[in-house]
Amino acid sequence: MEKFIVSARKYRPATFASVVGQQHITSTFVNAIKRNQLAHAYIFCGPRGVGKTTCARIIAKTINCMNPTSNNEACDKCESCMAFNKNASFNIHELDAASNNSVEDIRDLSRQVLTPPQVGKYSIYIIDEVHMLSSSAFNAFLKTLEEPPEYAIFILATTEKHKILPTILSRCQIYDFKRIKVGDVVDYLQMISAKEDVTYDKQSLTLIAQKADGCMRDALSMYDKVVSYCNSKLSIKKVAEALNILDYETYFDFVKAIYSGDYQKTLLMFDSVLQKGFDVGKIIEGLNKHLRDMLVSQSDKTISLLELPDEVAQQFKKNAKNLESEFIFNAMSLLTTCQEGLRNSLNQRLLCELVLLKLCNLKGQCFASIPENKASLPIIINRVGDDEVIAPKSIAVPKKNVAEEVVVEKKAVEAVVEKKESKRAVAPKARVVESPKSAKHSILGIPLLNHIADEKKSSADEKKKSEDNSFAEGEPIKKELLSDACLAFVDTIKDKKKRLAIALSESTYEDGMIKISVDNKTLEEDLNKYKANILKGILSKGNLSGSIDFEVKLCKSTKKKIAIFTSDGERLEHLIKKNPKMGKLVKSLDLEFQYK
Repeated sequence: MEKFIVSARKYRPATFASVVGQQHITSTFVNAIKRNQLAHAYIFCGPRGVGKTTCARIIAKTINCMNPTSNNEACDKCESCMAFNKNASFNIHELDAASNNSVEDIRDLSRQVLTPPQVGKYSIYIIDEVHMLSSSAFNAFLKTLEEPPEYAIFILATTEKHKILPTILSRCQIYDFKRIKVGDVVDYLQMISAKEDVTYDKQSLTLIAQKADGCMRDALSMYDKVVSYCNSKLSIKKVAEALNILDYETYFDFVKAIYSGDYQKTLLMFDSVLQKGFDVGKIIEGLNKHLRDMLVSQSDKTISLLELPDEVAQQFKKNAKNLESEFIFNAMSLLTTCQEGLRNSLNQRLLCELVLLKLCNLKGQCFASIPENKASLPIIINRVGDDEVIAPKSIAVPKKNVAEEVVVEKKAVEAVVEKKESKRAVAPKARVVESPKSAKHSILGIPLLNHIADEKKSSADEKKKSEDNSFAEGEPIKKELLSDACLAFVDTIKDKKKRLAIALSESTYEDGMIKISVDNKTLEEDLNKYKANILKGILSKGNLSGSIDFEVKLCKSTKKKIAIFTSDGERLEHLIKKNPKMGKLVKSLDLEFQYK
């Protein structure tokens, strides 16, 4: 039995013509080889699995071929080509920079470059994942890369060009590889299926190509997997099961249930999909992409954006014609917001179910029926006397043709004009008729922000004023009663508000007045700030009623400051300043103090 080789290796392109989806690269090198205009260093950058290393190997094989074809392809018959096919060529050197990224590895490479090729014209050095080299290794490589021997060609491959030093980039020709189109991947898989005797439908291969996201190597790996799962008979249902992705029909059913507003069916379908092991994020992402495909399929101008087989594209077009574009826009916006919120959500399922419920209610919000316009007479404000203004009640008018409506309105206006002319001699005092709504509200009936702020401010001022007035009512309270009530209040706050308690306990009293002296500004501000609460507490503790107030006076502290010394020397200097005789005694006796 023949040994199995994975498709990515077995069907790896060996010529420029067989490279898929990179014609802008292959045609450039074919012309460069034909004109003998090869540079000494190239950088191949692009996504994974799109043919960077494959193209580098084809270039190395072709430029060393002894008998190239008329199309500038390798002959596969000469000594150099045969050695290359057997992986025994001494002219092609491949280095993995991910594991050989030190300065010593680059120095070994620089020494190896000095050895000329034994067979063929060029020594080709292919360095894969070159962005993994350290900064020191890049700097050690600069001189060799700038002035290599004439037989040396460097091809650097990377998926992250931005990590390469600018000094390296400036010394190389840069080629950007593109993601491979879905159609190109499908065609390549069809070619392989024909050679491997695998039966398939085009939709199943399209599903593989879409899942690969432009990466041919991933597509071939998935192809091998589904061929084994389906026993060489590919169908879209089995391929979807093997790759753990939802097929088009499931999403069509989702959209149908959502658009009809059937939230019960939608939630049951969502639960059924979750039971199959699908991730909530993948479901939302797939539904969003499905709606995008339905949107572009609504117009013949944009249907070409669908990278799907014709029969699937027609199915999208058929299902999308019943959907309004506005509904799809709003649905995609909700789903995109949900995708962003899933990263920080603690309950992802609940978040997705909430979004699905909003989607079910979306149609009713976007396309509510607009009420028909009703014919109405112009509003006429009649003046009754000098102070009353009466507006007539609304009158239901049956539908008439346009001519009749014009006549009615014209007569009504003429009646108003005649009435004004008859009363012009009276010339009543002008009166401003206010709108039924308060002037504090906008046209839509929403309160204006400045009026809200004014109302809050006025209510706060009124509250403060009422509180201040509540302590000024009645006869002044006797100072004896006031003193007892204040001391009782001090006992209740001395544990939590010590500073306030001390200030109140040292205050003096008069009839209806408490005089408090404090020695710092902060305490004065606190007493004034909590004035209403303090007075209320004093009245409550003494069970008093009447006029009461207090005043706070800021004065200098009478407490003696305690001297603090950091050393014995400072203490001695302080004592000498306080008592000069001690200084004379120390000097006369010639004393010396030993400081600790």
